[in-house]
Amino acid sequence: MNTVILRAVIVSPTLETLQANLESTEGLIWLTAKRQAKRYGWRGVPCRELDILIEDDVDRTRPLVIEVSSKTGRYDGAVRTRFCVRSRCAGMDLVGCVELQWSLDPTGIQFRAVNTLTGEQLWGASYRHLDDAVTPQDAVRIVGWHQRRYYRMIDAASVDVHGAILQAAIAAEEIVTLTAANRLASRMLYEQANSEGWRKLTLRQQESLGLTGQWHHETTLVEAYARRDGKTSPTGQWTLESAQGPEMAALHGRAWRDDVTDEDLAEELAR
Repeated sequence: MNTVILRAVIVSPTLETLQANLESTEGLIWLTAKRQAKRYGWRGVPCRELDILIEDDVDRTRPLVIEVSSKTGRYDGAVRTRFCVRSRCAGMDLVGCVELQWSLDPTGIQFRAVNTLTGEQLWGASYRHLDDAVTPQDAVRIVGWHQRRYYRMIDAASVDVHGAILQAAIAAEEIVTLTAANRLASRMLYEQANSEGWRKLTLRQQESLGLTGQWHHETTLVEAYARRDGKTSPTGQWTLESAQGPEMAALHGRAWRDDVTDEDLAEELAR
């Protein structure tokens, strides 16, 4: 679910200035049946708190619109803020023109959307801002953190294998930020889980099948479908979604988090 809080013409910053603070997540989101956007994270801000969409092939010669939304995750129900910069469409209900401002302090990063005519703040919020630097020595700990937090169905011995791959990527400077390291670690563990028969369910799928928790093995799903409607060879939504791959920066496996603290990875690496 995506609930728009604010929609306005964005006067400042320019798209180029905005993009200089972003890091691609390699995700694509469909805005309409014909328009899609690339998904980004703000450098240093966890994507589970804030993500940014920028429409593909947007006409930069025309005024652009920024939407500030409250986005509820399909898998865990967690709520994050989403900025979407897109073309103006007929029928859009706009509140005027805004400047998006941000500033850093010891508590994190603060964003404000300010009316350019009146100076009134129309929206504002604060988020954590973490050290995004990463070194080869961090690799195994990063993979291990993801395995303990989200992928406990996977043998812990796999951590060293995936950690070595991540370590090589960091050493070769193919991976230079913690965000990118997290994304690769999640991708490797997600693909291993999939290859071993595990599937990730949305909240709607869990409710439909009478299951609790995001991750379930194929054998459990076959039984759940059989209980629900007599199908023993499901090729429905969960199969299609698993083939599409994860949204790397927002994987949450609550069914496997019973004894894992909510401590942030960046704080763990700083020890």
